[in-house]
Amino acid sequence: MDVEITVGDRNDEIGQMAGAVTVFKDNAIERERLEVDKKAQPDAQKARAEEIQTLVNDFEKQVAESLDTTSSSAAELEETARTMSATAGETSEQSTAASAASREASVNV
Repeated sequence: MDVEITVGDRNDEIGQMAGAVTVFKDNAIERERLEVDKKAQPDAQKARAEEIQTLVNDFEKQVAESLDTTSSSAAELEETARTMSATAGETSEQSTAASAASREASVNV
């Protein structure tokens, strides 16, 4: 395909044959280019599939980490709510006791 076909401006049979050979040569070059592209296509598809799989794996990892963080925060929040509820109960009991002591002190006066 590296051969250059030059005949000049011949209008006879040799010129016609040179023109036909040039067409064959150009078609062969194009065919080779298409074959190279066709062979490269599966490699490009494989690389793209691997890239997508890597992105999916990274996304799944980030989601799992976010869920772990959220779950941990929810557990801490639940424990804080229990502590606050217990404290509120104790405060209520102390308030009741203080109220009773105040009434008793009023009666004794």
